[in-house]
Amino acid sequence: MKLTALALPLSLALAVTVPNRGTAADDSAPLDIARQLNKAFVQVAKKVSPSVVVIRVTQEVPDLQRRRQSQLFDWFREQFPNQIPEGRQEELRKELKELQEREISGQGSGVVIRKDGYIATNSHVVDGAEKVKVIFQDGTEYDGKIQGVDPQSDLAVIK
Repeated sequence: MKLTALALPLSLALAVTVPNRGTAADDSAPLDIARQLNKAFVQVAKKVSPSVVVIRVTQEVPDLQRRRQSQLFDWFREQFPNQIPEGRQEELRKELKELQEREISGQGSGVVIRKDGYIATNSHVVDGAEKVKVIFQDGTEYDGKIQGVDPQSDLAVIK
C-alpha cells in the first residue's frame, strides 16, 4: 500500500515537470529551422568561395642555416665515427647537399578584398617569402607581390 501511495504523487510531479511534447507538427519546427540555416550557409559559401585563395610561398634556405647543417653533420661524424658506415657517409653528404639547395615552402589562405587583385592574408603566411603564388578555386595561378605587412596585427596585403 505504501508503494501505491507514493506512485500517485510521483506521477503527478512528473506530469507537471515534463514539458508537453505537442504534436508531430510542433516537433518538426526546430528541424525545419536547422534545414533553413544549413541552406543559408551553403548559399553563402557558394557565393564567397571564389574569393578565397590559396597562397603558396617559397624562400631559399639561408646561408647560415646551410653552414650549420653541414657543421652538424661533420661534428656528428667526428664524434661518432663508427655510427655511420663508411659507404653511407658519402650518401648522407649528397642528401645534405640536396637539402641545402632546396627552397623552403609553405602555404596559407587569403581573401580577395578588391576586384583589382588585392588580397588580405596573415603576415606569418608571407613572412620571409621570396616568391608568392596565388591559386584560385578554379586552379588559376598568379604570381603575387607583397604590398604591405603588419606583424603586430598579423595582417598582410598582396596583389
